[in-house]
Amino acid sequence: MNNRSLIALDARMAEHSGIGSYIRGLVTHFSPEQKDRLVLLGDPHQLSRYGRPVISAHESIYGVWEQWAMPGRLR
Repeated sequence: MNNRSLIALDARMAEHSGIGSYIRGLVTHFSPEQKDRLVLLGDPHQLSRYGRPVISAHESIYGVWEQWAMPGRLR
């Protein structure tokens, strides 16, 4: 794996408490080099405030469909 690999973060729950707090912390504390490679998965409108590219993802949380669809969004 090279140093320019994509970092994709499932941020669909970023605006919630609990796991959302953790996601927000991750996004804001990546190093500048990591942020250059970071892409978020979730609602582009909600995640636009993070200033990172967003891949639209609206699958239900914890559903079988997310396990199938999410990897395909990264292609």
